[in-house]
Amino acid sequence: MGRFDDRTTRLARRQESDAFRNYVMPVSWLFGFSGLLGLGALWMADGWAKMPASPVFPVLCGLFGAPAATFVLRLVRGHFHPAVRES
Repeated sequence: MGRFDDRTTRLARRQESDAFRNYVMPVSWLFGFSGLLGLGALWMADGWAKMPASPVFPVLCGLFGAPAATFVLRLVRGHFHPAVRES
């Protein structure tokens, strides 16, 4: 038995994948871009050596890492599995 042999599971995962692709990933990319902009602003204001001491540094790093975390979640959930895209 394969991971997506059950049709109900396969269709549910396809719907989940579509929802992630259309709604969650764009928001995740916006979070990542805002984290990048915030880290850039922090770097311009304080410099490289003082960045980790700032209280907003962990928040900006978390925002910057949001797209990678969402991609790993999609990978673990099987959104890129070839059986999910079969009709």
